[in-house]
Amino acid sequence: MLASEVGRRWSGQGRIRVALVFPNTYHVGMSNLGFQIIWQKFDGRDDVSCERVFASGDATEPRSLESGTPLRMFDVVAFSISFELDLSRIISLLNHAGIPLLGVDRDDGEPFIIAGGVVCAMNPEPLAPYADAIFIGEAEYVIDELFDLLARYTGGRRHRGVDTWRTGLLRALVSIPGIYVPRFYEPTYAPGGRLVELLVRGDAPARIERQVAGNLDAEKTASVVVTCETEFPDTYLIEIGRGCPHGCRFCLAGFVYRPFRKRSVQRLLEWIEGETLPCHRVGLIGAALSDFPDLDRLIVSLSESVKEVGISSLRADAIIPSLVTALTARGQRTLAIAPEAGSQRLRDVINKRLDEETIVRAAETAGNCGITRLRLYFMVGLPWEEDEDVLAVAPLVRAMRRTFFASNGKRITVSINPFVPKPQTPFQWHPMAPRDVLKRRLQLLERDLSSLGGVRILTKSVRLALLQGLVARGGRPVGEAIAIREVTALSWKRACARAGVDMEGELHRERRFDGLLPWDHIDVGVGRHFLWEEYRRAAQIAGRLVDGGPAPPG
Repeated sequence: MLASEVGRRWSGQGRIRVALVFPNTYHVGMSNLGFQIIWQKFDGRDDVSCERVFASGDATEPRSLESGTPLRMFDVVAFSISFELDLSRIISLLNHAGIPLLGVDRDDGEPFIIAGGVVCAMNPEPLAPYADAIFIGEAEYVIDELFDLLARYTGGRRHRGVDTWRTGLLRALVSIPGIYVPRFYEPTYAPGGRLVELLVRGDAPARIERQVAGNLDAEKTASVVVTCETEFPDTYLIEIGRGCPHGCRFCLAGFVYRPFRKRSVQRLLEWIEGETLPCHRVGLIGAALSDFPDLDRLIVSLSESVKEVGISSLRADAIIPSLVTALTARGQRTLAIAPEAGSQRLRDVINKRLDEETIVRAAETAGNCGITRLRLYFMVGLPWEEDEDVLAVAPLVRAMRRTFFASNGKRITVSINPFVPKPQTPFQWHPMAPRDVLKRRLQLLERDLSSLGGVRILTKSVRLALLQGLVARGGRPVGEAIAIREVTALSWKRACARAGVDMEGELHRERRFDGLLPWDHIDVGVGRHFLWEEYRRAAQIAGRLVDGGPAPPG
């Protein structure tokens, strides 16, 4: 893997030894631009030597990629977490490294465990018993403050006769904005896993505020190394913006990454043209690329040394000839569009403000301008979804197929995923659809779409989606269930029972506005009343009522 990398090289000079862990494969981890940036930030300090660790998937002792050092020998182990189900891999890595799982069981001779990533900003509680400290928000902007403290305290790890550095460090960390120290927060759960009380100890803040970068033009966020062994082979990735202004009610990016921010075209061109790129392909990264002004001008303005430009997806209402022509001129042949739902009613419920005419016209424009492959994204199990909403997907795909293939399109892939309610979004209170409903609706779609030539259907496992839903909105008892399952190899159902978690209840009960949620002490900058009002509006569109909230304004 190291042999295929072009770019930054590890120096190994710093006094504080840090293992930056992506709890998934190298292929997935090095496709993650955030992971690369944190690695660069850590290793860029003179007093830090940062090595990477990935989950191998076997029962061997985890070791670093750069030097093969066992995980337990590092001063700091930092996890970057992008997917809920990777929490089980974190438990496995700690267990096979011989590091005590629970933070309270680690003495001053053990590594200090920190974590960050979007999963932590959304809901850190399933991880809380296992981490000493957790970043909430855009961690690259508090790294120096964190490591200044680590440098002051972690000398005790190298001198085991000193037995107080860990306690002192934990107390000091609560003063840094955006750092959550779980040990100072004591939740109480009712039988079944529902949170009933949270006590805050000492000087810890009642709420941890997500940290947000202001001026994105101040610092480049781009690939540290380029390799052929990722989802974006031999591609130089560069972030052009953060957040999303559209507020789709199901989507984490529209709430956790607020406010919507963008870099200037001039600054991006300076960064891309100002260095010798290790490849001829550039990938533009952002949750709302369609809302980046002058995106077509940015693409056209790149020098001839950039042979290809790639983007992940565009909103249907942003697919215009000038933009798509600019992309296809730079080698883009695949485009992703996410209608999310087949019926206008359900798109209105989830606040996906697109009509069918716009969606179909986008497919036609894409084909006319040289796109040969479309990827379409839909969900099943959305709030207040009916069978009629699901049955509306096939006619929409047929209409898109007809216009796309008539305008030189060759292939359509339809990806269908079960909807998973996420914390910090308006649907955080909504029950997840039952297993039998999800399976039946996936079968309906597969039946209706399977006869369409040139259309490939991909579906996500219902079982994995339900597990993701359990972890996404779980409290510390769910984290305990994950550890029980990893250590004992019990089934999820039995592990949950042993941890006191009512698995079905946690997945499928509707939460009330006046009830406590495990992530209520995490402040992402979007108020609870605002989210509830968005939830109430969605219910109103669907012709339903939601219970337990404040009276609507007016």
